[in-house]
This record gives sequence, C-alpha cells and structure tokens, in this order.
Amino acid sequence: MQNAKNISLVYEILDSEKTMFEWLKKMRKYANFFEAPNKKLKEITVSSEWLRTYGAAHGYNEESLVAVDDQDRWPDCEVNTSTGKLCGIEVTELVDSECIKLNEKNNDVYRHWSNEDIIEGIEKRLRKKDTGRHGGKYQKLIVLIHTDEFEIDYETFNKIIIEHEFSGLKNIDEAYLVYSYYHGCYPVSVLKLSK
Repeated sequence: MQNAKNISLVYEILDSEKTMFEWLKKMRKYANFFEAPNKKLKEITVSSEWLRTYGAAHGYNEESLVAVDDQDRWPDCEVNTSTGKLCGIEVTELVDSECIKLNEKNNDVYRHWSNEDIIEGIEKRLRKKDTGRHGGKYQKLIVLIHTDEFEIDYETFNKIIIEHEFSGLKNIDEAYLVYSYYHGCYPVSVLKLSK
C-alpha cells in the first residue's frame, strides 16, 4: 500500500513537469546520478535504493517506506522495521558545491577527494543532521548520505570509512553512505557511530 503512495508521488511529480525533456535540460551537470525533478522524489529514490541494497536484508520493511509530506520537517522519509518500529530517514548529499557551480558554467572539472576530505565531509553532514528536530516519535533515526562524486567509489573508500568512528552524535542512531550505481547495485558503507 505504501509503495503505491510512493509510485503515485512519482507520477504526480512527473505529470507536474511540462515534459521530461525540459527537466533533463535543467538537470545539473555534475554528480547527478540521483537527481530528480524535485527534492522529495530524490529523497524517496535514495531511501528506496538503500532499502533494496542494504535495509531490507537488515530488518527494515521495504513496503513501509513513505515520504514525509512536510518539506520543512525532519525526517524526509519513514520506514518500519520488520518488528513494527517506526524509523525516520533523513537524506543528504556528499558533493562538492564548487564543482557543481563550475560545471554549470561548462567547466569540465571534478573534485579529488582525499581520505581526510571524505571523513570531514561525512562528519560535517552528520553534525548538521544531528541538530534536526524530529518530534520524538521515532524508535530510530537514520541518516543516508548519498554520493555520485567521480572520485568516491566503494572499492577505494569503504575500508577507510567503516574503520572511522563518528562520535558525539546525540540524535542519529544509524548512518550510511550510499554510492551511485555500480556493478548491478548501489553499494553502501555502514558508518560507525557513537554517542
């Protein structure tokens, strides 16, 4: 039932655009794998891919995923565990905003990410999301950080990322780095968190 709601959201969004071609012309040029006609569709897409690749096999009910209607509210989506616990999912992106701007001006550039840059980028996004207000109705709060950066690939960086501990977080219970499509799936790094 919930998936039907999400599918209708997709059609509603696409119908509201004049044409898919017009949207594609407006799509950003850099690190755009998860881009969508609007933020809500992007968030539900990233959440769905995380569920298919990782979440469903680890106790999350894929059929229960829904987008949260309030654009200004934390979280972006909700999902139930297989035992019925309600979890909030917040989606954010690891991308170099300066490269986005340069590519929009037809400069063909990309960011070189060092190990430290990636850890710092993840840390910054986790800290920002940890301050979000969520109303206290969730059993778990999950942050999904997605990336389509050319230089950030699962095979190179997963070991570095999963060995680092992201500490001092008060509200986030689980966090994951979701990579763009690679060899038939969307690889996921599980981030090690501590309070």
